[in-house]
Amino acid sequence: MKLDYKKIKKVIKEKGYRHDFIAKKMNISKQSLSYKLNGKIDFWTEEIKMLSDILDLTPQEKMEIFLK
Repeated sequence: MKLDYKKIKKVIKEKGYRHDFIAKKMNISKQSLSYKLNGKIDFWTEEIKMLSDILDLTPQEKMEIFLK
């Protein structure tokens, strides 16, 4: 699966979330989230679902970000 890392970072910024908040909600370290958002390590399927829920992504946004 190829993610649109620029778009997910843009959505996080637009919605006003901080990485430490998202990491805590996902039960991962801020460092792990950073690696995932920068494509250094992959998101697990469950993490994608959690991130989508946290960011309240629309079906269209999910497709654009996670199914690029």
